[in-house]
Amino acid sequence: MRLHFVLLFSLGMLLSRVCLGTNFVCPKEIPIYDSGGNQIDVLNQGTEIDVNEHSNSKEMFPVLFTNSAGEMVNGYCKASDLGKTPNLAPSAPPPKKATATESESSDSFNDENWMTDAEKAMETAKDKDRMLLMDFTGSDWCGWCKKLDKEVLSTSEFKDYADKNLVLLKVDFPKQTPQSPELRKQNDALLHKYKIEGFPTIVVLDPKGNETGRIVGFGQGPENWMKDLLNLKK
Repeated sequence: MRLHFVLLFSLGMLLSRVCLGTNFVCPKEIPIYDSGGNQIDVLNQGTEIDVNEHSNSKEMFPVLFTNSAGEMVNGYCKASDLGKTPNLAPSAPPPKKATATESESSDSFNDENWMTDAEKAMETAKDKDRMLLMDFTGSDWCGWCKKLDKEVLSTSEFKDYADKNLVLLKVDFPKQTPQSPELRKQNDALLHKYKIEGFPTIVVLDPKGNETGRIVGFGQGPENWMKDLLNLKK
């Protein structure tokens, strides 16, 4: 058993910064363990957690959850507590069919600085000779995406920098927010093209469309995240 925890440790470090799996609701009280196999918490029935289904152990799943102090914490739970299957029913209902009005509003991100049309964003970056920043996110379910948005992307410091240096493209994969079929198709194509494996992932392209680098996850904090971004120069 201890060997399984050791094998999962590096994956757990990544999970501490990235939403890799799917939101689930605990079907019962579920013990949570650290990388050493020590119980660190018990989640009540009905608690939402983010489960990484790509575990390299058949006995344990890496998970991300919010503790009683409101902090996002990574740990591990037994597969048996989740039904011993990677194909668990997601907690969120499938997105409702969008009306024309809903599709129009959801396809244009609510921050005017962000675009959702990839082709137009790339053309704008080329015309303005700017870097294109693509934010691959699960805006209405990924906890780390929400932290990145709140602590960095919504700040005046980032907005001031972006206004002068970047073109911003939101590549969103929501679970409940409606999207048009065209936008979902575009975002899926971008996900596969850039081989995105977890959210949030920031991919930066130069004005010619060449990738200059990426930032995966958000465990480094706002200041270090901005330093990482500034290092992705064209």
